[in-house]
Formats: sequence, C-alpha cells, structure tokens
Amino acid sequence: MKLKADVDLVRFLGSVQECRQDVFFCSNLGDQLNLKSILSQYMMSAVFSDAALISAGDIICLNPDDYQKLAVFFE
Repeated sequence: MKLKADVDLVRFLGSVQECRQDVFFCSNLGDQLNLKSILSQYMMSAVFSDAALISAGDIICLNPDDYQKLAVFFE
C-alpha cells in the first residue's frame, strides 16, 4: 500500500505500534524498515522529507488485519 502524500508521521507511527504484527516500509531500492522498531522509526523520520522516496515505497503488514488499522493513511 502507498502512503498518502500528506500523512502525519507521528500519528501513522503511533498507529503502527497498535498493529498486531510487524509493519514494513519497503523502498523501491529493496530496503526494508520494520516500523515497529524505534531505530527504523528514527530512520523513517529522517527520510520522510524526501517525498519521491516515500511515494515510491510500499507499506507491508505481516498481519492482513493490520491494513484496516492503517487504512486512513493509504492512498
């Protein structure tokens, strides 16, 4: 799933913490950040200003039910 362009990163990462299983940001270069990890959240916040990178990446939830919790953040 693709993130909306105007996502509130703090709200999004807070919602990720409520997910049952891991949630990943996967870049178009093949990089994966586990967004439940504090270190990965820090890295995500550092690159969040790069709209091209964020729009090219995908959010992958290991638990299909977690997509519903994050649906408001997706295009």
